[in-house]
Amino acid sequence: MAETIPDAPSDSVPQTGNIFSPSLTNLLRKFPSASRLSLCRKELLSRSLEWPLHRVKVLEGHTGCVNALSWTSDGETLISGGDDTTVRFWRMSEDKGDPDDEYPFVCYHQVPTGHWDNIFSAKMLPFSTRLVTTARDGLVKVFDVSAEITTFDSASSHSRGSPVRPAWKQRTIRCHSDSVKRITTELSPDVFLTISEDGTVRQHDLRAPVHHCRSEGGGACPSPLVKLPYRLFSMSIAPSAPHQLVVAGNHPYGYLFDRRQIGRLLQTEWGVPVEDSSLTTCVRRFSIMAKPSPHEYITAARVSFSNGHEVSRLYSYGGHSVYLFSTLDDPTEVSLKSRTPSPILSPNSRQQKSSGCPSSTGLDDPISGDAPRPADGQGPFDHEDVQMDESGDREESEEEEEEEEETEYSDVPLVLPRRSFKGVSNLQTIKDVAFVGPNDEFVASGSDDGYFFLWRRESGTLHGIYEGDGSVVNVIEPHPTLPLIAVSGIDHEPKLFSPHKGRDEWSRLDRAGSIINRNVGSVNVPPIVSLLQDIGIIVDESGSVDPSQCTHQ
Repeated sequence: MAETIPDAPSDSVPQTGNIFSPSLTNLLRKFPSASRLSLCRKELLSRSLEWPLHRVKVLEGHTGCVNALSWTSDGETLISGGDDTTVRFWRMSEDKGDPDDEYPFVCYHQVPTGHWDNIFSAKMLPFSTRLVTTARDGLVKVFDVSAEITTFDSASSHSRGSPVRPAWKQRTIRCHSDSVKRITTELSPDVFLTISEDGTVRQHDLRAPVHHCRSEGGGACPSPLVKLPYRLFSMSIAPSAPHQLVVAGNHPYGYLFDRRQIGRLLQTEWGVPVEDSSLTTCVRRFSIMAKPSPHEYITAARVSFSNGHEVSRLYSYGGHSVYLFSTLDDPTEVSLKSRTPSPILSPNSRQQKSSGCPSSTGLDDPISGDAPRPADGQGPFDHEDVQMDESGDREESEEEEEEEEETEYSDVPLVLPRRSFKGVSNLQTIKDVAFVGPNDEFVASGSDDGYFFLWRRESGTLHGIYEGDGSVVNVIEPHPTLPLIAVSGIDHEPKLFSPHKGRDEWSRLDRAGSIINRNVGSVNVPPIVSLLQDIGIIVDESGSVDPSQCTHQ
């Protein structure tokens, strides 16, 4: 017979599986759990971003345009790089000399990279002290920044300093044959991706033996993940779906590739015709319309960090708009006409209303009905030989239909955008886009006029316009956990913006109507402008070249 366990005495701890006394248990219940604390922080961050942004810091030190910004995963350090071929590390100083300085960032490390042309991207590999840089010289460099640093005095953080070089720990990768634009990291200290204007996306594994790139006979470099016959500018992956890779470049279509090649027919799962197997499979195409103009191209693509399926893309030449796509949308059903239109409509739209769209922030309508409208033929969808019919559909000329040729992956299902975010001018440089907020509540983009724009992701309404650069804003990087946004462009100094209740010195929302009408009105430019931009020369709307401007972003 099994032994019977006697009942516990009345003065003992209750048999509830809890090792704490009832009084201690009740006390612990009053403290929020780690998950609740995380939710509270996200809620506070989201609420703070409803306030106007204020420029809180100018980071002085670089001697050229700042093309690269990134935060370390812990948010402790901001990394910047640019035309002066150095990478600088910025962190809040423990010595707060100025009590009014809310963000006392100082440069405490500098890496003289040895690149011989402009740096375009600089990121730390997770869980490591490895810094990866890419540049216009086509090189990918890896540094151990624990060994190769420059130390700065907080009182003279903008000085160049003297490099401390106890050991030159560096690895140079020469697999690309043209400018390397972006780096994408994964949850690994060894593996990362790069995208280049040579039309390839390559995966690098630092655990693999060093090989000799482009050696005689070829075959020394590993095969690229993606290879397309035009220049590529941007790529993005989401932590929730790292196997899905979005790429975009000098072409009206963007592409979603799936890197999972594990012996099954991946194409059939996505509804893609089966072709010869490769390192990746193209499973979706993205475009602003079923038959886009060949003059369109995409300067940036970013996958939502919070949901992993929404993609924002910044189009140039004709669109001048940021568009939101979803990889979950059915390509056979999605249509711009079935979606809620953007509150900032095309000036050429027959259905445009002068009252604009109400803002959910409680602000007055930033688009005044009295604002001057651009002349007909200057809308963001208008090109030579392209018109809009009464229903908003794009009409093509017979000439264009005859010249239309089959593009790459033309049999892959096409996804059209969910909504658009209009107002920016994107003629001069290769700009980035970003999601802002703990739940990606906002979409952000820079503009040729030195401003950066914030729109609400769910509605497309304009949330803010801020002066971020003396010439052009190219890069916007939000802090991972704090209400802090880093911005850079043609100026030699990155800027930090943070919400300040009641302070809007740098806001230009009160001039939104005139700013947007001017930007949208600059869409139709002479063909020489597009030609010069293709070879990396910045021009203004009239086609004039300013030699003082940075031309290599």
